[in-house]
Amino acid sequence: MKYLFNIIFFVQLQIAHLRNSERYRKSLALKHKLDEADCPLNDSEKKYFRQFLNTRLCKCPLNYQFAYKYDWAFTKVYSDKENGLKYVITPEKHRLYFKRNMTTAQIRKMYKFLCAEQDLQSPHCYTFCCEPKENTVLADIGTAEGNFALKFIERFSKVYLFECDPEWLEALQATFSPWTDKIEIVKAYVSDINDADHVSLDHFFTGKEIPTLLKMDVEGYEERVLLGANKLINSNMKMELLVCTYHCKNDDKKLSTILMDNNYDIEFSSGWMIFEDDFRKGLLHAGKKL
Repeated sequence: MKYLFNIIFFVQLQIAHLRNSERYRKSLALKHKLDEADCPLNDSEKKYFRQFLNTRLCKCPLNYQFAYKYDWAFTKVYSDKENGLKYVITPEKHRLYFKRNMTTAQIRKMYKFLCAEQDLQSPHCYTFCCEPKENTVLADIGTAEGNFALKFIERFSKVYLFECDPEWLEALQATFSPWTDKIEIVKAYVSDINDADHVSLDHFFTGKEIPTLLKMDVEGYEERVLLGANKLINSNMKMELLVCTYHCKNDDKKLSTILMDNNYDIEFSSGWMIFEDDFRKGLLHAGKKL
């Protein structure tokens, strides 16, 4: 009897802990949002998320079944004796390096998320509509670890990597050392102003080879990047853009409006990301109207 009482007490403690957790609070808030009049999801999407949130807690930001298969993936992490940095081997057999201060456990966790994020079913998959073409000139704005640029490195004729974090800069130099002939790493915040720390794309690419693909993931500063690239995005009929739209509420509307006003066709990735207790579109692809 005492043993049964202890089990019941333990279960009650676990339930109380669960109901006080951030994931429980977020899941409850999202279920309420599904019933609000201005919820942007269609009926089938609402049905999916109701079923999902009735059986499990929110798994931010990707709440789809495909993401769970990566929880069980084991990633081998190697150490480079020459530079002291840790790295993983990508499916393309390239070395992807990480920040010097990251532990093996942190790298495994991050790489699992990167793989889930770029799954073809993910709302954050950069290739949801098409893969980069041969001889593409890439401007990767907010590069971080450089996973996207590395995956298609053989297709790019030139790559500009914009990143400000010194630790990522060190890792990027190691990752892309086999392709120094086509890589330019730029330490600057990309924005709509030009000063000691910031640069607009219009200013940076004056007199340089103009990119044919802009990829943006800049933690909510995507609008300012676009405003500082007005001339650039109107200068090349072959220009394509991949822009994250989930960092700020209503970015999907604001960013798509800017691009449509500049004669671009817009397509959003399927599905929704959960960010700050909200359902948001993850990514847009834009291409010049023919």
